[in-house]
Order: sequence, then C-alpha cells, then structure tokens
Amino acid sequence: MLCMFSACTNDDNLFPEKYHKILYFKDNGIHNLSFNTTDQSPEDSILIIKAGSDPSLTANVSLKILTSDEVKDAFEESGGANYAIIPSDAYKFSDGQEYKFLKNETYKYAPVVFDPIKIYKAIQTNKNATWVLPIQLSSVSDTINPEKNMILLKFNVKSPTIEWNISDQSQTMLYKTLSVNLSASMKNANLNEWTFTCGLDASENEKLVTAYNDSLGTKYEALPSGSYSFNNFAFSSGKMDANSILTINRGGLQNDHIYLLPLKLSSPSNDAIDKTDSIKYLIISNPKYGTVIPDRGTWKIMFCNSQPDGSASWNSLFYANKILDGDASTHWSSNYGSLTSYDDFRYDFPDFYAFKGVRNCPNIIIVIDMGEERSLCGVGLLEGPDYPGSFDLKSCSFYVSTHFNFKPVKSGGNLSNYNTVNDGNSWNFLINCLNIPQNTTVNWYSLSSTQLDGGVPRGRYLKFIATDSYRAEDLIELTELYVRQVVSVNGNPIN
Repeated sequence: MLCMFSACTNDDNLFPEKYHKILYFKDNGIHNLSFNTTDQSPEDSILIIKAGSDPSLTANVSLKILTSDEVKDAFEESGGANYAIIPSDAYKFSDGQEYKFLKNETYKYAPVVFDPIKIYKAIQTNKNATWVLPIQLSSVSDTINPEKNMILLKFNVKSPTIEWNISDQSQTMLYKTLSVNLSASMKNANLNEWTFTCGLDASENEKLVTAYNDSLGTKYEALPSGSYSFNNFAFSSGKMDANSILTINRGGLQNDHIYLLPLKLSSPSNDAIDKTDSIKYLIISNPKYGTVIPDRGTWKIMFCNSQPDGSASWNSLFYANKILDGDASTHWSSNYGSLTSYDDFRYDFPDFYAFKGVRNCPNIIIVIDMGEERSLCGVGLLEGPDYPGSFDLKSCSFYVSTHFNFKPVKSGGNLSNYNTVNDGNSWNFLINCLNIPQNTTVNWYSLSSTQLDGGVPRGRYLKFIATDSYRAEDLIELTELYVRQVVSVNGNPIN
C-alpha cells in the first residue's frame, strides 16, 4: 500500500507540469463594440483566467497586438474580411500589457480605454475595411490555452453628423444683392448637447463646377469667391437645426451670365461631430433686366368682345375672367356661330365690357387692368389641360397702355371701335406670339435684352388680340394668361 501510494504521488503523467497552471481569455473570439464620437473615453475590460491543478503557482502573461497579416491568418474563418487595425493612439491599456498572477489569483481584468474620435477618423479613410483590435495572450514561461488565446474587437463608431436641409436650387439676381436662406440639421443624435459652428468649404469649388458642367453639359461659371459671404451655421445646445444666410453681391458679376456655387460643408468646430459629404448646388442667374411673374389676384377684365352671351347657364363657365382665376380646369372661350353687324354690346352685363355677337380673328380682343403701371417684357399662355384636344389659339399680339377708355354706341361710341378698342386709347406694341405650341404647359414669349435696350413697354392696361386660330377663325380658347414684369435694370429697381 505504501509503495503504491508513493508511486502515484510521483507520477507526473497524472498531472503534467504544463497543466499545473494554464492561462486563457474568458471570452475569446470576436466581440463587437459600438461607440459614438461624443462618448468620453469609453472602456472595455478583458478577463484573463489562470486555471490548472495548482492554484498556488504564480504566472506571467502579456497582451500582444497582432499585425494585419497575423490577424488574417488567425481569423480567416470569419469570411475573409478586409481587416484594418485601429491606430495605436486610439486605445490604451490602463494597467499596461504585462500581467503577473500571484499565488491563488485566478483572474485579472485588463481594462482598455478607447478614443472614439480617432477610431472614427480612421474608419473614414477606408470605409470598406473592417476595423479591429486583435489581441493575443502570450507568455514565455507559462502555458497558454491555444483554443482561447485570441480576442478580436470589432468597432462600429457613429458620429453626430451635420446634414443639409436644402435641395439644389436656382436663384435670380434681381437687385444689387441676393439673400439665400440655407439650413442644416444634426443627424445620428437624439439631442444636441454641444455649442459649435459649421461653415462652407470652398477649396474645391473650381473643380466641382467643372465636374458639374461636364456631367450635365452646362456652361456655368464658378461664382467668384469675392462675390458672396456666409455667416457660419451656429448650433446651440438643445437645438438640432441651424439657419444662416448666404449673401451674393452683384459687383464683379457680368450681366446675363449664369454662375454656379457648390455648397459643401466644412468640418464643424467640434471634432466629435462630422458633416455630410453631400454637395448642393446653387445656380445664380444675373440678368441685366430683372423680371418677376406678378401676382394677378387684383387684376380685372375690362373688355371682352367675344364670349358666350349668357343665354345658357353654362355659358358663364367660359367668361374671360377665367384666364385670371389660377384654375387650370377653367378657361375662356370666344363666342362662335354667325357674325352680327349691329350693336352687340351687353348693356346688362355688370362685370366688364362684354358683347353678344361673334367675331373673327384678328378682331377678338380682351383688355385687362393690371392694377398699376408695369414694365413688361413677356407673356405666358396656358392652353388646356381641361380640353387638351381644343388648342385653338395659334397666334396673338399684345399691347399696353397707361389708360383705357371705352364707350358703347348708345353712349356716343363708335361701332367699329368694338373690334379694335383704339378710340381714345394709345396702345404700345408689346409682343407677338406666333405658332403657339399645342400642349398643356405655359408657353412663354419674351423680349430679349437687346430688344429691351430700345425701351421697355410700360402700361397699366394689357390688350390681347387673337390673330389666328388652329380651327375656325371665330373660335379661340385660353386657360390662363401671365405676364413677365421688369423690376430692375443692372440691379437698380425701376418704378
């Protein structure tokens, strides 16, 4: 019995020396870590275990960071990911990378502190890579469990990001300066806890304009840097949005040229906050003659010598005032049938000077009171889309006058004046509209800058004359009528 006991206690094969103590990671393998750049020094702890048959033994172990080649070999079973190792200054082992286990110590924590901003910036340099920190347990004196000796920390770092709240837009320089409202907002954050600014990056404007023109076949010029100014977006704590104004100055710009300004955000003043790479584009036209489409809300029909006579209830649906109502489903229609040669003035009609008879082109006339004198350079005509098959108006002419007079025959007027409205009026020619397209869009006819140099037509009253029809000479229809008004010359407002 004694011999047998002695033999057993001296047999090292029962507990080989390498198993007297063995070291390993408690949670080996791949671990996903998610941070935000605004996190302050986030920490993760790695648990190292000392086990074996003799807990009283001491041990020494090191944490080794693998190289790119080593991590590919060690973790090739993870799908052949394109691994990239985070920068060495993006993490720190708080207690170092060397650990000594004393007698009866069975575990130790290895805390690691991370810098999310540096990791995030590294990720931005190669977004296709999987960014990791590969850690291996090693020792020159003690046994390491080869099945549990590696940890792969994978990083997903998000950042609050400043995004545009605007789309591409086109603006026109009407006056000496143009103010453009810009807006941006913070994304990837539930609440803005910071105060910071974000501006515009103009360093690549020339390159971006060239690329834009090449892509779309345009010939826009880059807006000169000295022609605009911008107050940086100022984000304040608790606010997710910021607004500012881009001011464009006409000085240094050429008349009738079109400019392009790429809008690219610069890096925010807070390093923990990123900005979008999206670029918005602002197209700026700089015409010599600045124009607008005026509101027609107060405009009135003064005269129409061809419209349904009102004998049927439905006729009122086609009165001349329909061309000013802003409703594309209504329209004016001329009267048609047999011509009359007598006094066809409607003495009972209260809205405007109207007539019962039928007229042919070019004697179909409407006169509009625009409420005030306006300098005009063009007209817009909408036919349809209520009746897309009835595009009757082929050609027409427009005239303007500062005053308007009319007398029916019974008040001493001239019967022939019903077809011209020339008596007592001084009409100045505005524009001819020829071969009007038969479509459902607004067709614009405008005077050129060269034509306007000879004088801008001006008046309060606008005379429309239908000069030709695609069907019968007494049949004209029109849905809406617009004008283009000159409000400035060389950026200077006109009265």
